[in-house]
Formats: sequence, C-alpha cells, structure tokens
Amino acid sequence: MSLDLDKRQRAMLEEMGIRVYWPETPEAEPEPEHVAPPVARAAPAPAPVAQQRPVPATAPAPMRTPGPAGAGLFGAGDAQPDYLLLLDPATEDEERQGQPVLGDAGKLLDNMLAALGVSRKRSVYLACVPRSGLEGVDELLRQQVEQLRPRVILAMGRFAVQGLLRSGEPPGRLRGRAHDFAGVPVVVTYHPAYLLRNQADKANAWADLCLARSLLD
Repeated sequence: MSLDLDKRQRAMLEEMGIRVYWPETPEAEPEPEHVAPPVARAAPAPAPVAQQRPVPATAPAPMRTPGPAGAGLFGAGDAQPDYLLLLDPATEDEERQGQPVLGDAGKLLDNMLAALGVSRKRSVYLACVPRSGLEGVDELLRQQVEQLRPRVILAMGRFAVQGLLRSGEPPGRLRGRAHDFAGVPVVVTYHPAYLLRNQADKANAWADLCLARSLLD
C-alpha cells in the first residue's frame, strides 16, 4: 500500500520531526527545443583607468619636550599642556627610554591620566625633579612653568612636593586643598609607585584628581 502525501502533509510531518521517505519518480525530460547558436559579440573596450595621484605621507606630530638647556629636569609630553605633572626623580632606565614612570607604576599613571580625560601625549607634560638633588630646582621649575603655561600642576611624590612647595611636610598632610606656584594652582597627591605599595590611598588619590579637574574647569 503506497503512501501518497501532498506537499502540505509532508511539511507537517517534518515539523513534527517525522521523516518520510518515498521513491522519487523521475519526470520525463522535455525534448530540447531548437536553439539558434549564439552570435559572437565583440568584447567591450575596457574603461580607461584613472590615474591615481600620489598622496603625500603625513608624518605624525613629534612629541615635544621643551625645557631650558642644561636644566636637569627630565620630562616628556605635550608642549602646551593643561596639566603639568611634577614627579619624583626618574630611574636610569626611564631616562634611557625617554619616558618617566614605566612598568606597573606607569600603567597606574596612565589609568590616572585617563580618569582626567588626558594622556601622556595629550594635554599633559611629565617632568621629574633631578636625582642630583633639589638645589636650584625652584628657579628651574619657574622657567618650565613659564614655557609650558600649564593650567594646573600635580605634584606627585615627596621629592616633587619638596621641590615645588619648599615644604618638608609629607604629601598626605598637604593634599586635599589647592596650593600655588608661580600663579598656577597646585594639587598634591601620591606618586603611582607609592600607590602600588599603599592600595588604601588610591581613594585619596582619586579625590585629588577630582580636585585638579575642578580647578581646570
């Protein structure tokens, strides 16, 4: 007894998950009609290729590192910054690579800058007090501030604070309020390397960044 199903019934069974097999009846092939051989046509002429003008290569803007000759201040960043970050002395490796604060401390610093909406190369200049000592740093910093004209200074670390504010107080006692250097507001906070060793002070550092941002606004 043969099972004769129409297309609708077959579709319903397939939806139910029942597979039905039936022999396929080959349909008779229609006799081929007489088809005239195709007429060869000439291939269209290729469209002229437009000459491309060479695009001049544009070199990226160099990262400028201004500073008085022989100043002894190691730094890098934007030549017209909103923020000047004054940091504790750079290591020899950092000076060789031409970038202050590297490694894990550098990653933390990058995150802190991102929280301000800036970066090492945009709206920020990083400067380190010299490893040779703080003698004469005050005048050198005044020259640096006069050149860069930052809107806010962030003093990050004990030596940076001593060189900038001439104070022997630790950063923890000077943070939380705005100071002044050469007419520019100064916010005291912790060095990223210190924050790696003292995780509890990260909340205070965040408050310091918020204070710096409010002074910029």
